[in-house]
Amino acid sequence: MKPMDPAVYIVRISIPVADFRDRLQEIDGARFIRELPPGRVVVSLPTPAAVPRLTALDGVDTVTPDRLQHPDSMS
Repeated sequence: MKPMDPAVYIVRISIPVADFRDRLQEIDGARFIRELPPGRVVVSLPTPAAVPRLTALDGVDTVTPDRLQHPDSMS
């Protein structure tokens, strides 16, 4: 059975990026990919099932699936 590919999302945040990165560590397997100003970041999750945990983090306003492939998220 092939492992699931990571799920990539654009997240609108209302806190500083450094604070968001600290909070993102609460989700096993989540990775910060890059910042997309203003107030947005690209995040990789190990599976789409982790979206509710991402949405529940303090400072997260919205979570939108990313339609683009990010080479950084594949490693």
